[in-house]
Amino acid sequence: MGIPLEELYEQLIELDKEGKQREGIELAENALKKVNLRDNNPFLVTKLFNLLGLFCVDLAIYPKAEEFYQRALSYLRETKTENDFDEPTLLNNLADTYTYQNRYSEAENLFKKALEIRQKKLGKNHLENATILNNLAALYEDLGRYQEAEGLYRKALKIRQQHLDENDPKISLILENLAGVVNDQGRDIEAKELYDHVLEIKESNLSNDDPALATILNNLAGWHKNHKEYSKAESLYKRALEIERRNHREQHPEVITIYENLALTYSKQGKYLESESLHQKVLAIRKKIFGNIHSDVATSLKNLGVFYYNQKKYRKAKKYFNQALKVYNRIFGENHPLVASTLNDLGNLYTAQGGFAKAEGYYKKSIKINKNILGEDHPDYNTSLDHYAQSLRWAGKEEDARIIEERIRSNDIE
Repeated sequence: MGIPLEELYEQLIELDKEGKQREGIELAENALKKVNLRDNNPFLVTKLFNLLGLFCVDLAIYPKAEEFYQRALSYLRETKTENDFDEPTLLNNLADTYTYQNRYSEAENLFKKALEIRQKKLGKNHLENATILNNLAALYEDLGRYQEAEGLYRKALKIRQQHLDENDPKISLILENLAGVVNDQGRDIEAKELYDHVLEIKESNLSNDDPALATILNNLAGWHKNHKEYSKAESLYKRALEIERRNHREQHPEVITIYENLALTYSKQGKYLESESLHQKVLAIRKKIFGNIHSDVATSLKNLGVFYYNQKKYRKAKKYFNQALKVYNRIFGENHPLVASTLNDLGNLYTAQGGFAKAEGYYKKSIKINKNILGEDHPDYNTSLDHYAQSLRWAGKEEDARIIEERIRSNDIE
């Protein structure tokens, strides 16, 4: 006879508090082999599978998380326990797992289904709707659909503000996400104000080792890095890394993200050996977690391309840029800001090598994507535009540079 499920669930909760999710999964899988699920409360079984899915997500074992969520959903529907355990919660969690795996179309459909069910059952302004709206917004942000993402973040924020205290962590979470998408659209002063506000809330209400504090420190560090305040950025990244390492294992995605950001900062500070070592470490870990076709892997490839480009190691840079572009195109299609950014990188590379004709093709593609998706007021659009014009000038085409610049501004480029 196996361990009672009630006791198993309580043990898993305790293991979660201790950060021992992997041990929890092993314990549960062994215990479940000895249990007839139909002899147990269907609500408890569904809740157990959902918890194991959450454990797997925390460990970045996404296919296993998907398996547990699917089992929870199947059991919930088979035993008709929808009134006991909320189906939209499971749909939302499964959609999150798809998002982590870059399965955006599947994730979007599930988020929308979860939202539809919950709104029909609880109304449009129920507090639980905010979680799904926030997650769907994050998906759109990943896809470069920034205006849609901002709209959903603001809807989620409005709902939570109607139900919660202004200093509640769930409100600061959405404010932080809103700051990110505002920053994505080039409204950096507005973003900074939001980040500072979130940091003030979190420092006043959270412990010094709370992972949520590390998140805002990482995001605020990114803002300072983008504004060339590298010492400030490095300090914030290291503070965030210290917190994350106290809460997660070395290869956890949150830890790896900060390593990546530190590598970028080190490069800007001229600490090239430290930067290269961290970039390669991040790429290796991400490939191990996600495989070769994942947006995070592509970002690591792109970052290495930029690193080697700045070192004038153009052959290596070209290899990494092309690999990144191939992955981005496969995941997002041709019209995405990350595709545009990588095309701009390739334009810069060919310009540096004197391949002005080839560079021109990459710049034109980058400019069109940025103009269509981000608009003419976005810094990335102007960056591609300036790089293109500079390339033409280095090619000795000063007049062409001036004319092309005007044609691009009037959306008349071919």
